[in-house]
Amino acid sequence: HALAIAQQALLLMADKQYLYGSRDTVVTEENLTRLYGIPVRQVMLEMPSQPPYQALIPLFTLTEPR
Repeated sequence: HALAIAQQALLLMADKQYLYGSRDTVVTEENLTRLYGIPVRQVMLEMPSQPPYQALIPLFTLTEPR
C-alpha cells in the first residue's frame, strides 16, 4: 500500500494527465476523489499489538433505488 512503503507515487488521471511526486503530495484525499469520482477520506487505524497506520477509505452511500 503506497502510504506504508512508497516514497514516490504516480496517479494516472483522465485525459492523459498524471500526478507524480512525493507520496504525501500525490496520494491525498483530494487527488483520489478526483481520480475515482467518489469521496475518499484518510484515516489512522490502530490495531492491538501493531503500530498505527494510515489508510484511504472510499465513502460509498448505500441507498435503495426508488
